[in-house]
Amino acid sequence: MVQCSITCSQSYECGNVPYSICKNKFDLYQGIGVDPEQGKVFVIGKFNASGVQYGNVTIASVPMNGVGILKTEFTIKSDVTQGSAFRNTYQLFKYLPKSKTFLTQGGERLSFVVGIYDDKSNIKLTPLWYPRGYQLGAYFDEVNQLTYTCDFDLKVFQKIVRTQDDLFGSNSSNSKIIQNSTQCFGLSNAYTGGNFNNTIILVQNKFNDTGAKYSTFLMGSADCVLCSRQFYSLYKLNNEWVTGFHIFNNKIYYSSSSGITQMNVPGTDQRYTLTNESIESFEFVNSEKTIYYITTNGKIKKINVETLISSTLYDSFSDKSLGVCECAPGFSGIYCNQCINGTIQWDNGNPTCVKNTDNGRPSVCQADWQCGNSPYFLCLNNECLCRSEFFGVKCDQCQGNITWENGIPVCGILHK
Repeated sequence: MVQCSITCSQSYECGNVPYSICKNKFDLYQGIGVDPEQGKVFVIGKFNASGVQYGNVTIASVPMNGVGILKTEFTIKSDVTQGSAFRNTYQLFKYLPKSKTFLTQGGERLSFVVGIYDDKSNIKLTPLWYPRGYQLGAYFDEVNQLTYTCDFDLKVFQKIVRTQDDLFGSNSSNSKIIQNSTQCFGLSNAYTGGNFNNTIILVQNKFNDTGAKYSTFLMGSADCVLCSRQFYSLYKLNNEWVTGFHIFNNKIYYSSSSGITQMNVPGTDQRYTLTNESIESFEFVNSEKTIYYITTNGKIKKINVETLISSTLYDSFSDKSLGVCECAPGFSGIYCNQCINGTIQWDNGNPTCVKNTDNGRPSVCQADWQCGNSPYFLCLNNECLCRSEFFGVKCDQCQGNITWENGIPVCGILHK
């Protein structure tokens, strides 16, 4: 019998493997978010059972105070892992704590997609940007309701953007271009003072002529629209890229493979190393004067920038990491082997029970064959559909002549 309330460190402790699993190992992807109001640190990745990833990409959380275990918040349901219409989420791009908004980034066909993911919405993912061939920098000022972006140009929008119409349509009329042809990894308007009334600082990650990485910090005015030569260099970091940065009390805190560094502005020669761990992602919480970060060796940690006291909130490789026994996704029953009104789908030896629709087909699919009666059905954007012009319970009816092209049926409509 599976007891979902007990803690565990291995799946065999839960009973009926692989239908019962221990949710304690979590393979961390890029990106971290913090919600002080809820006391949670959000991360993204996949659960790992006995060395094998299973289930969907998941948003999980650990307590900010480090007391408790890693828990599932929700799974990403917009991914398509097979076929030409694939979409794979691999990063928590940004979390906005005031509006409780999650932005994710993933691969989609021949491009990348950054958008708002809303687990409570039927749409799930609302695409905003398709950063193809460049890094997208975005800064969301929820206090002043401003969005700064640098993709092909450095822009500011007088709102927190939530739709493509806010970016490119009629709702974007109040936006302005600060500087043309400017791309960056990250940016912020939190610095005050200096030569500008309203200052913006950005980071560019590039390669030099020999292929070596480097990052450059630039400072300029956020008010001077389309001014020439307005940005000047603050500091250049050689042989590595910045992985995150934040401005607090007019100091720049940035992370890289060398650790987390504090840099005074504009005195760029005054730098101080807070930790020399290799950093994947980080998030600064002003109210706590604390940086929450993910290391490249799979740890979620935090460090106070004044006391330099650090602690580990979660270690994905530790045998001591505890989780709880749960049924595999969608399953129920005392032995976790009941898939009620559902279809069992397997991935890397791990089962998932996917609920069926009223017509008996799975509500979510990854490949055509999972819909049944192949090849008349088509799995498109995770949904089982009839092929063009076909209809009926089995999607094999056609008001015309059926011909075949490379094993695929084609319905030729008869015109009267």
